[in-house]
Amino acid sequence: MPRRGALPLAALLLLSFATAAWADRVALHAATLRAGEPLPALQGPAATDALRILQFDHAPGRRDRDRIEGVGARILGYLPDDAYLLRAEDAVLARLAALPGVDLLTDYRPSWRVAPRARVAARDAAGPRTLTALLADGAPVRLRADQAAALGARVERTADRERRPRLWLSAPAGALDALSALPDLLWLEPAAELSDRMSRVPWIVQSGIWHSTPVWDHGIHGEGQIVGHIDSQLDDTVCWFADPEGDPIGPDHRKIVYRGPQIAHGQTHGTHTAGILCGDAAPIDETMGTQFRGMAWAARMAHSDYQETGYDLYGDLVTHYEHGARVHSNSWGSSEQAYTALCADIDAFSHDYEESVVLFAVANGAIGAPLGSPENAKDVVGVAAAHIEESVGDFNAHANGGSGPTQDGRRKPEVFTPGAGVWAADSEADCGLRAISGTSMACPSAAGAVALIRQYLTDGFYPSGAATPADSLAPSGALLRALLMNATVPMDSFPPGYPNDVEGWGRVLLDDALFFAGDSRELWLADRRNAEGLDTGDRYIYRIQVETAGEPLAVTLAFTDPPAQPGALTPVVNDLDLEVVGPDGLFLGNVFDVDAGESMPGGDPDALNMVERVLVKAPTPGEWEIRVRGRRVPLGPQGYGLAVNGDLGESVTAYLEDPAFVRLENPFPNPFVAGGGATLSLRAELRADQSVALRIYDVAGRRVARLGGAEQGGEVDLRWDGRDDDGNPAASGIYFARLETAGGGVSQAARILLLR
Repeated sequence: MPRRGALPLAALLLLSFATAAWADRVALHAATLRAGEPLPALQGPAATDALRILQFDHAPGRRDRDRIEGVGARILGYLPDDAYLLRAEDAVLARLAALPGVDLLTDYRPSWRVAPRARVAARDAAGPRTLTALLADGAPVRLRADQAAALGARVERTADRERRPRLWLSAPAGALDALSALPDLLWLEPAAELSDRMSRVPWIVQSGIWHSTPVWDHGIHGEGQIVGHIDSQLDDTVCWFADPEGDPIGPDHRKIVYRGPQIAHGQTHGTHTAGILCGDAAPIDETMGTQFRGMAWAARMAHSDYQETGYDLYGDLVTHYEHGARVHSNSWGSSEQAYTALCADIDAFSHDYEESVVLFAVANGAIGAPLGSPENAKDVVGVAAAHIEESVGDFNAHANGGSGPTQDGRRKPEVFTPGAGVWAADSEADCGLRAISGTSMACPSAAGAVALIRQYLTDGFYPSGAATPADSLAPSGALLRALLMNATVPMDSFPPGYPNDVEGWGRVLLDDALFFAGDSRELWLADRRNAEGLDTGDRYIYRIQVETAGEPLAVTLAFTDPPAQPGALTPVVNDLDLEVVGPDGLFLGNVFDVDAGESMPGGDPDALNMVERVLVKAPTPGEWEIRVRGRRVPLGPQGYGLAVNGDLGESVTAYLEDPAFVRLENPFPNPFVAGGGATLSLRAELRADQSVALRIYDVAGRRVARLGGAEQGGEVDLRWDGRDDDGNPAASGIYFARLETAGGGVSQAARILLLR
């Protein structure tokens, strides 16, 4: 059988290879591709650039990425299942096709680059509709804008940058096919049309006890923190934000370190949400006192107005980051329910700038109302609104906010904070207040709470529970999300069952997660950045001691998934799993007895969510093992944050497991035509120099052949000529190969079809 690399170049782009053993499709919004089946009939123009789709027959990892880049191709993104979008010139296609485990290689056709809803919107619109054209990183934006104009589009704006460049353009329906062939185009979708999402909050969020603010009482008010705030216009002259010294907006201003260009859509909403986030009138008007201060009232902010159509969210988030913001509050969105360019902007920014966490108000609505966008991004914290009055459920009643899951099944919203009748800054008075309700009011209080969590860490409260400058920790956004989820409590007046897609993980209660000296409920954290993260098959293990059953054991894993590739049917890229093992059994992340409101043994790993939790209300004292597994990491390495609360011992053992598992590549060629000197290649990667044994079994489990000997560490290529241990030709049929090492490693079984 000829090697794949021997196929003519045209065949490489028109045919897919043998049926996949692991993944059976590449799932795009506009097409489904299956290895071993003819590609869909060509519709529209052919590709004019070097963008390709390559699929493996296994869950790809670091070795596969290295091989792709080693032949001269560039990975642009991941596509489900087990596929990459590449930039690969014609000269390297044969080498790509010859890589181990490649099942499909084809052009990324222009017709696959247009969102189906873009065609519907263009057909139904009375005139040209604004579109967002996402381009590959490094694309020559000005040239592509000129080319788009030549194809009949009117280019409204551009984002000319190396990372996540794009065009905003309008075009009639008849121009979409021509525009789909624009070189470097990744995805064309309708530009989102955005709008706003319309005391007692501090103590409800901090303790739930009347006027008890334990976080503030420890001197944590937002000092040293800068928060990002994107909303409608901000009135920076009111007492909540004005500078008493008259310093201009910038690094010396009391409250505002940056303000972007003003866009006309009113000041009421943006001023009010900013007041909830970090407003403080006391330096201007002492008569206002401290009652109506924002959640992180000592923090400063970077503010931008959002643009209602064609908004460059990634650009503004980066600008705020460059001005020091690490926590970002947003109370606006669209009614679109798909994973949009705005969702990908959040995920890309969160992954590119690891210390950041982005929060969004979910769409307003009653229980069961749909979520919008971009609160359905993977790495965002979606915030809904709880009531604020004790008389309507002790802060635990649903006030506003849509329900999950997302279209692809992920849990949303994540958390609730008060959002009904919240008194905060009024743009129509120099130093006034007004009460407004909505998820818009809940999001800034949640973002302010995250800013307080961040100050807790940067001021060195962890691990001692007292401010210790030498213990200052600059946390990742993943760790902040993990701590926020650990600081939640069920909302009893919600539909039965916890957790669920109405309340998510519940109402924020900071005192449940932050440890201060003298508290009985302790805290332990792990923060691994992406550069030191996990790849496919890796597993990091932590061993802790639970002292008593008097405190619930709460474990939360959060990670920042890379952005989905535009056009992918499902947005999930990497999959980390949480496993907690103790005297009470093995608990998997997000496997809950919802009636009891706690984790239960058994179940299946969660392959969808970027937050996984284990909660054991009365854990048996003894040693508990917390495992973080890289189940599928096509775009790695993948970092994570881990937060643990409970009655914990002082010592923790942590290590990267040297797994009793050896990665055995899929056999090649397969089917294997034996005879004439042909051999079957079985490649593996060894962690050290050692002896290996490759055993071949028939379908009845009888050993047919044993190969092996001493091998050097690294990648090895083991060969079988199709003969048994006695040198006789093995009969045609199904066989299985398994690799064992002297170090105790055992591979998965690899299926072989032998032909004669």
